[in-house]
Amino acid sequence: MFCRKCGAALPDGSAFCPKCGTPVSGAAGGTGGNNSGPRAAGGCRFSLLSLRGWFSGKGRMPRQEFWIRDLILICIGDLLGYLLWRVPDNPESYSGGAQAAIIAAGIAAVAVGLAMMVSAYFIFVRRLHDMSVSGYVVIPVMVIDLIALVVNIQFGDDSSFFGVQDLTNLIELVILGCIPGTYGQNRFGSEPKG
Repeated sequence: MFCRKCGAALPDGSAFCPKCGTPVSGAAGGTGGNNSGPRAAGGCRFSLLSLRGWFSGKGRMPRQEFWIRDLILICIGDLLGYLLWRVPDNPESYSGGAQAAIIAAGIAAVAVGLAMMVSAYFIFVRRLHDMSVSGYVVIPVMVIDLIALVVNIQFGDDSSFFGVQDLTNLIELVILGCIPGTYGQNRFGSEPKG
């Protein structure tokens, strides 16, 4: 039997989850309503609103959760890229209020971009943990990705469709999104559901 909120294993006859304190439905008989696993509402096994899922490197992440979180980051990144692409080249021609709005939007975009980079790091680390690989492996990979991004910005050719950064991103997606995790327990935790 598992806690319907956090997914922790529950001892038989528990009235409350020992990990999060959630009341166990049907505690007397031990056959509660939705205690089949760590599922949230709608059948999803994890919460996209949980900050731990976005900014924690502890534990393991199944492929399904990786794909969902990574696709969300890709969509946000593409939206930010589009918005930054639309910033006017010469903001001096605008009024003071418009210039302040452009600067504020730029600062907000940089802050969101940095938060996305940190989140991507933790997502990659947890996915590597699922494959019994240390999360430190992701540091040189992200450095190479960042160098490719800078090179693409500095020397990029708009006519090329597939560049170095696209290649590194594709390799990351294939390795992290397609290789199955370790079955059962490993040194980073128990096998995630999903």
